[in-house]
Amino acid sequence: MITDHQAKYFAYELTRRFPSDSEARLAQSAEGRGPREALRDYVDFYLSPEHRDDPGHGCTMGALGSEIARADESARAAFAEGFDGYLETFRALSGVEREEALARYATMVGALVIARATAGEPISDEVLSAARNALLD
Repeated sequence: MITDHQAKYFAYELTRRFPSDSEARLAQSAEGRGPREALRDYVDFYLSPEHRDDPGHGCTMGALGSEIARADESARAAFAEGFDGYLETFRALSGVEREEALARYATMVGALVIARATAGEPISDEVLSAARNALLD
């Protein structure tokens, strides 16, 4: 179990790093590509074994997202604001409405969290593959 102090630190890190790290990767995926190709590139990266196996340099949402609930209201509000901006970027890249973008991103994060929790077991790769197929078909 983490302490309140640790939870606040994790929330701070999540609100500080999440939007910029993720938006930078989204922008990189979109360079010189159409929306469908950019989305495929981003989903392929996000749901890859390499991303799963490197939580220290990957998506902070997948690594620390559950810790934000333990943070104070100001940290949660800052996170919500940053996430909303990221979601708009993801929505625009995906070419879908907000609700669909939320569902897609929630699927990606959930799959990454489960894959990290089961890393080293065959089901971990199955989770990544199933989510990738569901999102890109």
